[in-house]
Amino acid sequence: MKLRLFIIFSLLTITTFGQRDLKSSVHLTIETGLNTSTVKALTQGALGQIWIGTQTGLQRWDGRSLQAIDEIDELVISLGSQSKSVYCLTVKSLYRINTLDNEVSFVPMKTSDLRECVFVENGILIISRDRNDTIMYDYSLNVRSVEDDYSTASLYVKDVHYDLSSNTFLNDYLQYNEDIIFGAAQEGLIEYSQSNDASIIHLEEMRIECLLKDFNNNLWVGTAEKGLFMFHRNVIEQEYYEILANDGSPAICWGITEVRDQVFVATSEGVKRVDTMGMNSSPIEIATEGMFCFSIHIAKNFFLVGTATDGLYRFENGRLSQIYFNTERPLDNTIVQIFKRKNGFYVLTKIGFIELNELGFVLKSEKFPVYKEYIMDMQSIESGYLAATINGVKYYTVDMEVETKLSDSSAVLFSAISKYQGINWVASMDNGLFYIKNKTLHHVEGPNSQLITLSTYNDRLWMSSFSNVAVYDGEKFQVFDRRNGFPIQEYNQLGLHVSKNKHLLIAGVGGVFRINSSEVLKAQSLPRLVLRNKNKPYSTKKITTLQHLQSTILISVDAAILSDQNSYIIEYKLNEKWKAIENHSIFSSKIDYGESKLVFRIRNLISGEEEVSELHFNREVPYWMQSWFIVLWVLVLFAAIVGMFFFVKFFRTRKLHRQEVEQGKIMKERLRISRELHDNIGARLSHIISSIDIELHQKNNNQLETINSFARETMGQLRETIWAVSDNTIFFSELLLRVEQYIFQSNKLSDIKIVFRKMNFADFELNATQTINVFRIIQESINNSLKYSQAKTIECSIHEESKFIIILIADDGIGFDLANSEFGNGINNMRSRALEIEAKLDVISSPNDGTTVKLVFN
Repeated sequence: MKLRLFIIFSLLTITTFGQRDLKSSVHLTIETGLNTSTVKALTQGALGQIWIGTQTGLQRWDGRSLQAIDEIDELVISLGSQSKSVYCLTVKSLYRINTLDNEVSFVPMKTSDLRECVFVENGILIISRDRNDTIMYDYSLNVRSVEDDYSTASLYVKDVHYDLSSNTFLNDYLQYNEDIIFGAAQEGLIEYSQSNDASIIHLEEMRIECLLKDFNNNLWVGTAEKGLFMFHRNVIEQEYYEILANDGSPAICWGITEVRDQVFVATSEGVKRVDTMGMNSSPIEIATEGMFCFSIHIAKNFFLVGTATDGLYRFENGRLSQIYFNTERPLDNTIVQIFKRKNGFYVLTKIGFIELNELGFVLKSEKFPVYKEYIMDMQSIESGYLAATINGVKYYTVDMEVETKLSDSSAVLFSAISKYQGINWVASMDNGLFYIKNKTLHHVEGPNSQLITLSTYNDRLWMSSFSNVAVYDGEKFQVFDRRNGFPIQEYNQLGLHVSKNKHLLIAGVGGVFRINSSEVLKAQSLPRLVLRNKNKPYSTKKITTLQHLQSTILISVDAAILSDQNSYIIEYKLNEKWKAIENHSIFSSKIDYGESKLVFRIRNLISGEEEVSELHFNREVPYWMQSWFIVLWVLVLFAAIVGMFFFVKFFRTRKLHRQEVEQGKIMKERLRISRELHDNIGARLSHIISSIDIELHQKNNNQLETINSFARETMGQLRETIWAVSDNTIFFSELLLRVEQYIFQSNKLSDIKIVFRKMNFADFELNATQTINVFRIIQESINNSLKYSQAKTIECSIHEESKFIIILIADDGIGFDLANSEFGNGINNMRSRALEIEAKLDVISSPNDGTTVKLVFN
């Protein structure tokens, strides 16, 4: 009871010895989706989301977006969480929301004069404003009897007991840890620390309605007019010193140094002491007020202060004096860095260096030999100095002469140097982080490509870019920014410093942030990974059965990451390889037939801690892929192939048999016709010829000679017909021999010279019709030329052209006019024969230009 009274008294009698503003990592307002600016109640559900009760309803925040609970649109009085459900008391009803599927159930309230509800072990106690009406519900929303006396003016909030009746100015409070208590007051957020007996007001002149400490120790503050703030645990547990200019704008903080446990930073407003809030200004602060200080170094009895444009100053015994200023080279007055050497100090400017003695007075100044060769950072090494410049990394001798230059094709501008794990590391503003081995630059792939500062702290390499800070442990990087509670938005060169009490100080625009890396890097509880199909969660313990037609599944991957988003990664494994996916993404995957498994995990990048979720699926195998159906199908296919084989074989045999029978009949008929022609007609024609020969011998009769000639011609044609039909096929070479014989005989009987020309080509077969028709066309053409052309020469040529046989019978006779001539039976018969064997016949002639017959067949 004494502790409770002491706390209340302390909160009533607030005495502020110093002012340290908490910087919010998250600020939810109407502009970011909050339904109203007044936050009345807060709780955290089992899945990690922050549930926000306002004057107009209920919303939840999962670290990325706000989602409204549509069923609740009235004033929220109180919120609580139990198991997998969130309970919401409004002016009308008590609601229960299942956090897995967002299913909402409720019971209406009998009284509208509600004051508060308390979540106890066995249920929910609801008390009216006048304390006379008390209702008890279990967590299934069933009314139950009130077993204990809760009707007094006392309520239990977490483990702290306090009296509301006498301290109505306090809307809420919570004990953050053993040392800090936060109170929600009309004047703002009150922070009370028992260790130094001091109270601080944050969010001044804001009426604070409710407070919440989440699973990761972040502080959530609901206000009456400014929405919801979240203060990251790093902001609360570490120290941030805000440094402002006289006009209230953020001051730019550069180099940091310390003396006798006091830390000083060079800023655009002078040298500032950062770790003694509320104390009077030191002499150095007063002396440098308003100066743009760029670097600072504290010697034994004096300060060395480098400015941005006014050169180098020395401060001792309350007196500030300018000890170096170059009137000829303005860039020489920008003091980049001051560091101790063996017998004095080296001061780097933008274009040269200044050598000081042990007392801090100038010995000499020299300009770098290369124009615009700015040195950004320099560190002492055994053989001299190692420098990061805007034109590579350079080794300098003890006399500040260039010894070796290192360069890389991917980086030119280097900004900082630090030694880590026995190796020199260099920060590049072009391509990130490099290390030096055997005087060669080696690149390390990291999250930032524009690094400006390096520092080794607690066996890790810390570095800053313009917008964030990263830490490297030799294997992996971890990034910090405002989402991790680092309040500085923009960092500056040489803004990392390891203090004597083993804290890391980070300077930037607006202040200095002091952290303890063991606390910053401490592993937090892993967010819970939830896998849903639409709004229904997948069970990781049961096998999900899919129909055989369902080849693709959609999985909503959800995890409430309220802070430290940079510290976690969500991955899935497919084909034994982990792949990263975005939080709140819809994951699509193809599922094979039968049993299969998809593995998801959420992993802490710092600690390596991970939570794995496995989804098991059983996609039904269709009947056409089952073994019995496959065997049956194979048997049917085999039977069909065998049946088809015998069926084809049967028809081929039957066809061959028919062909053989038909061929036999044809052969028999041909033999019969040839015998008949030979034995009957041939014998008769032979008898006629013999008789006429006798008559001609006895009587010289012209008529008998004509009959004799006709009969001999008939006999020759008969022999040719018998030759043509006496066999199945005749080779083309045999036909050419017959043509050649015919031309030879015709030359003996005529004064007109007949020439026969043929080319060599592959032999082929002709049927009887083709043979006799081609021969008759040649014969008829030659006969016509002999009878009518009055030619001196007839030429018969046969050649092959594009798989076609071309036969030409040409004479040099008188020719004739094709257009005005009527063709007799000879030419018409030739055309009929050509058409019968699918050949093309052309007759080409003109008066006094001879005649050509062209026969083309395949």
